Amino acid sequence: MPWDLLPLARRGSGSQAGRSGVVKLVGQHLSSGLQDMKQQTGSPRVSVLMAAYNAEKFLDEAIQDILRQTYKDFEFIIVEDGSTDGTLAKLRTYAAGDPRILVVENTENRGLPVSLNIGLEHCRAPIVARADADDRYMPDRLQQQLAFMDRNPQVGLLSCAVEKIDENGTHLLTQTFPREDGEIRIRELFVNCISHPGAMFRRDLVLEVGGYDPAYRNAQDADLWLRLRRKTKTANLRAPLVKYRKHGASAVQTRSEDKKLLSLGIRQRALAEYLGRDVGLDEAAAMVDAFWFRRGHQVAPERVLEGLRGLQEVWAQARLHETNATVRFFRRSVSDALVCHARGYSDRALRLRLLTEAVKWHPATAARQVRHTLWRKTVGV
Repeated sequence: MPWDLLPLARRGSGSQAGRSGVVKLVGQHLSSGLQDMKQQTGSPRVSVLMAAYNAEKFLDEAIQDILRQTYKDFEFIIVEDGSTDGTLAKLRTYAAGDPRILVVENTENRGLPVSLNIGLEHCRAPIVARADADDRYMPDRLQQQLAFMDRNPQVGLLSCAVEKIDENGTHLLTQTFPREDGEIRIRELFVNCISHPGAMFRRDLVLEVGGYDPAYRNAQDADLWLRLRRKTKTANLRAPLVKYRKHGASAVQTRSEDKKLLSLGIRQRALAEYLGRDVGLDEAAAMVDAFWFRRGHQVAPERVLEGLRGLQEVWAQARLHETNATVRFFRRSVSDALVCHARGYSDRALRLRLLTEAVKWHPATAARQVRHTLWRKTVGV
């Protein structure tokens, strides 16, 4: 059977994607070797899911990194989201040359969450690995992540550290995230720490919680992770398996104020759920500002102190519901943030107050940070 007919026959022409009338399937006949493998296994172990919109500039590197993975039993679902550049032509060429690739064409731009939902309808594997069309991937990414998922069936959502690169592929920094479920869950109350282009998840869980919400065009990952946390455990691998590209058109670089409010609304929901009470948007924003120190983004001192009151309530809940290790992680994180905030203020009394609070939260962390600050001043760094 031709590949362009297989998805509708095998995955159901009555799916939402099939009914919408906005997708066209482009692909190859299955090679005889791959046909034999599918007859024996029924479906691949992993579906790699990518959506592409005006991604011509970086598309070749992203696709080739996936095709060169050391783990071979995967299908590659790419949703072309109504691009106006050469993205579609490139995708058709790749689909003609590799039987693992299925290109789903949107006849108009639908946005990332809708495109990913369409792609999920065509994924046959029980495990889905996300990939973005402008990033790069280490050759053993799938192999490392799948091995972890096999060893840890309780984990339904997995990601990894990321290496941030610029438009030309030059290394900028390596960003690590908490690795254990408890640490991830409590940090996710304030800031996303599951990298979307490095995510691997169990497809049935994502479908069970309703997939991606189209209302979150630029924060669809954080919204999905919040809903998944009620169903499964999460983890991050230590290794940076993704090279995340920062450029002018990337999603993080182009967020408007409205989109930032959407993202903040997710934190508001998470905090309200965790604390068991209503949390106002401004209250949530204050807690986020106090917890998440961002270099170059100075927060008004009264804002930090306001947020600190909410963080103390989170601490009280954590002592009731989290492991000792998770509580210690949270206390260290708050202490570290308070010291960093204190460094940015010129008022000595205010700095002393914040440093005193930092010591209350975690004395060892505060002392280490203060010693480090004094050393930097001594050597003129």
